[in-house]
Amino acid sequence: MIQVTAAVIRDGEKVMICKRPQGKRFGGQWEFPGGKVEPGESLFDCIVRECQEELSILIEPQKEIVAIEIGDYTLHFIESVIVSRTITLNEHEAVEWISKDDIERFEFCSADKRALEYIWVK
Repeated sequence: MIQVTAAVIRDGEKVMICKRPQGKRFGGQWEFPGGKVEPGESLFDCIVRECQEELSILIEPQKEIVAIEIGDYTLHFIESVIVSRTITLNEHEAVEWISKDDIERFEFCSADKRALEYIWVK
């Protein structure tokens, strides 16, 4: 299985989502930022690196919320806190902070859509 991380970055009752660029797989769909775990890398180290590469932000991973398997991939959704708030879009077309009430306005990648039910559970 290919291991992938996704950061669920919280700001109160809102979470950050990112829009995938057109021309890439799932282009125009929304996701939680992240990427593939490199050999020898922990899930937490991966999500910190991916957020720095994709958004130029520093995060502090807190805990894994859920792991979802799709095909050959296991996506690990990791609750995180944002440390630096200056976002640079190095990979994505847009960033939004959404609440649970905003979900229907966005088309999510399939694994991210499945993870939504776990994100606002207390």
